[in-house]
Amino acid sequence: MTDSELTAVLDPNSLAPDAADPPVATIMRDEVDFCLPSTPIDAVAKLMADNTLSEIVVLLDRRPVGYVRQEDVVDRLGAYPESRRGGAIDDQAGLKPFVLLVAVDVE
Repeated sequence: MTDSELTAVLDPNSLAPDAADPPVATIMRDEVDFCLPSTPIDAVAKLMADNTLSEIVVLLDRRPVGYVRQEDVVDRLGAYPESRRGGAIDDQAGLKPFVLLVAVDVE
């Protein structure tokens, strides 16, 4: 990438905050709800319902290793009879890696 191309991409006018597009810090939650790979799916469903979450972060050794969507939970709980429910998250296929962005208030 040339200097002129870089300058065009990093145009300060396009990076400046816009009142119509507030920063994510204005809408983010201060606490992050999470589960572990070994957390039973029923417990994840309850945690998501109790906290009005559509997704939840899966942590292993304090590092994000994936996330679970409410659709994943509904699909999994609906796919098995009662006797199979309660399986751990790490038993399930489809955990996807992701990047967790955290905004910090620096006054």
